[in-house]
This record gives sequence, structure tokens and C-alpha cells, in this order.
Amino acid sequence: MTRPTLPRGLSWVAALPVALALSACAGGPGPSASAAPSEPETPSLDGEPMSRELALATFDSAWSRINSSYYDPDFRGLDWPGIRDELRPAAAEVETRGELRSVLRDMLSRLGESHFAILPEESVDQIDVGDTDDGEDGDAGPGDAGLELRWVDGEMTVFRVQDGGAAAAAGVQPGWVVEAVGDRELDRWREVIAEAETPTARKGLEIETLVGARSLLQGGVGTEVALRIRDGDGDTRTVTLRRTPVRGEFVKFGQLPAMAAYLSFERVTTDDGCVGVIAFNVWMVPLVAEFNEAVDHAADCAGVVVDLRGNTGGVGGMVMSTAGSFFSERADLGVIQSRAGEIRFVAMPRGVDTEGRLRDAFEGRLALLVDEMSMSTSELFAAGLKATGRARLFGTPTPGYALPAMTIRLPSQDVLYHVISNLTDPEGQRIEGRGVAPDEVLPLRREELLAGRDAAREAAVRWASGGN
Repeated sequence: MTRPTLPRGLSWVAALPVALALSACAGGPGPSASAAPSEPETPSLDGEPMSRELALATFDSAWSRINSSYYDPDFRGLDWPGIRDELRPAAAEVETRGELRSVLRDMLSRLGESHFAILPEESVDQIDVGDTDDGEDGDAGPGDAGLELRWVDGEMTVFRVQDGGAAAAAGVQPGWVVEAVGDRELDRWREVIAEAETPTARKGLEIETLVGARSLLQGGVGTEVALRIRDGDGDTRTVTLRRTPVRGEFVKFGQLPAMAAYLSFERVTTDDGCVGVIAFNVWMVPLVAEFNEAVDHAADCAGVVVDLRGNTGGVGGMVMSTAGSFFSERADLGVIQSRAGEIRFVAMPRGVDTEGRLRDAFEGRLALLVDEMSMSTSELFAAGLKATGRARLFGTPTPGYALPAMTIRLPSQDVLYHVISNLTDPEGQRIEGRGVAPDEVLPLRREELLAGRDAAREAAVRWASGGN
């Protein structure tokens, strides 16, 4: 699937998460995933002068790296040498770093797949792990506004509000419509999305603008962002949100920007006992123990719900240990194919609990919540558990941004994300460009959000508790 790009004037929108880098995973070295977070705004180096020699060295490095590592040596019929011959003269004429980045992004766009990106040096290096202390002046670490947005019936709508966050303190509610973020009017976004020629292009633009809006909502702790918002009564107001510290533990993975990882667990009481609900935002190693503990705490429940909505990816090897909580025997979850051969992702039964005691796999019902912001490793996990019949999926289709990739520093010091492998589910179906379809499709509806309802979660909990 070719990922559409926004027209000139909306090019500030952050790059989509790109996932799957080489790292160690269970059983030895192998592919894993790493998701790029949305990043607080950072002073750009786009205007920095670029010499002809450095520009060509950077272009040649990027082209050659992809030429030698892309999973299909025939490039799916694409004339990769011809693209080099077409664009290298443009690289030779650039005068600034920003102009070179544009040429490189043009080259990557020709491949028509996710997980190709140029990450600016200033974004990759901007956050030190652990730099999350509270503060009042915006210099004490990254903060955010404490809300999630989704497109609902053609409008940018508040989906979830974080307890204790800035939006909650200002009284913002799910179902309210965001009309502007700061001085950024969203009318133009709606127009661009409405003009998309295909449903696929429209969905891609919706995702890009969601990522862009999230980047606008982030900034230094203690700084403020104004939202013009329409509430449930149809009244328009402006609310000023004072950003609070980003939730979670900051983790640095390879040459990617540091990202905050968090997990929540809740025991929901039902007529038949309880259901454990686990939600986490990124697949990063520090969350493995927390996930296992959450499953153990739900051991006496009828079912478990894993909420992957908004989870944009992470360390791919985690799917094997995470899925292992729900299988008593090994089970195929997917296959990665590269020029060097293939590697199978397999659910690895845990066998013991977090205290080291022997335990059986959780045998109750397992439901997964997914949506258009469930990407990469989340898609691999969902596709694998759906194909094996172990889980039932609720929500909306995932976007199909699911290709194994890795990172490399270019001579310019920017970072290249580039695809190295293809990924298929246990049935041999490619996930890239196709995504994962829920068993029960439950799109967001504004009237339900305004009523305080999360219909997909309600359906998942009901089914996990033993209902139909």
C-alpha cells in the first residue's frame, strides 16, 4: 500500500511510526520491532548548509543500503537503479539539509511501503532517557495534554482522556470535537481527507493527521496549548491545557528517539466473576514483566482483554513471550522473510509465574481491541492470535503498516529507517497494506463517546466474561 502524503502546507505532520529493527529476541539474534514515538517539537536543522560532497555521500549511502538489504532483490518490479539515476542529480544540487531530506524522502516514497523514513538528527537525539522530572518552565522534560484523538464521522474527536492529565483537569470529555490546536485550524485537514481519491488514501491521511495532532499536543512540562473545542451541547469554547509529564518510563532503543512506555491493568467485575483488562502503548522490553504480572493477577478471571488501540508498535520479539501467557504449547504467530531466509515467530509458553512458581497457561477467553492506530508489532500479535483461533478481535481494522526494518546513521547524521523483510501471518497472508480485520467491527460513534461509553471495550469485556 502506498502511504499517501499530505499536500504542501501540511508537511509539518510527523512521520508515521516505523517499526521492526534488528535486535536479540528469544532463541537468539533475530528481528524485533521498534516504534518511533510522536516527538515534542524540536528546533529544526533543515536550514543548515549542506556541501555537495556530504549530500552525495548521504544519498549514495541511503540508496546502497536499501539496494543491498531490501527483502526482494527485484524490488517488486521497481526500477531501483533508475530511481537513483533520476534523483542523484537533485541531491548534488541541494544547498541545505532540509532540501536533501526532501530528495531522500522522495526516493523512499517510490517504494510505496511503510517503515521507510528519514529521521532528523535533532529528533533522534533530543530526549535523554530518564529526563522526566516535574517542572514548571517547560525545560524539565517532555509533557503532553493527556488525551487521544480519532476521526469520527469526519471530525477530529476526543477518544480518551487520561486520568490526572491536563485535559481531565480542564474538564475535556470524550466525544468533544477539536476544531483547532493552537493556531492550527483543522478545517483544511477535513478538506484534504474528503478529497482523497480512494478509501485507502483517505485512511492514510486520517492517520497522518492524527499523528500530527498528537505532536502538537506535546511539548515541555508546564507549557500550554490552547484547544478550540465543541462540547456535547454544541457550544464552542477555548480551553488552555498546561502540559503534564508524559506517562510512563522512557526507553531508548537503538538509534531511535527515546519513547515513554506504560501499561495499565484493571480487574472488571462482571456477572460471571471478573475480566482482566490490560492496555499498553508500545511494545518495549521494560513492560514484559508488567504484562506477565497483569496476566497473573487475572488468573482467576473468566477472560482477559488486551487493548492495543493506539499501540503503534515496538520490539517484535515480545510477541513470543507475551503470547506465551495464553498457550500451553508452541504456536506459530507469523513468518519474517528476508534475503537471508525466514524466521518464524512462535508463542513461547511461560511455564512459571512472575514469582517463579509453576503455572499453566491462561485458558480463559482472550479478546484484543484494535483500531487504525494499532500498528506494526501490534498487528503481528493480533494477526497471529486471530489466525491461531486463540483470540477474538474487536474494534476497527488496523492500517497494515507492518514491515520489518532497521536503522542506520547516514553521513549527514540523520537516521535511515529501511525495510529488510516481509511479514506474513501463520496462514501466509501478508499484513502490510492489508492490516488485520476485527471479528466484530465496532467503529467509534460520537453519541456513545458523549455518553461515556466505549462500545468496543464493552463488547470485548462482555464476550471475555463468557457472553456471546
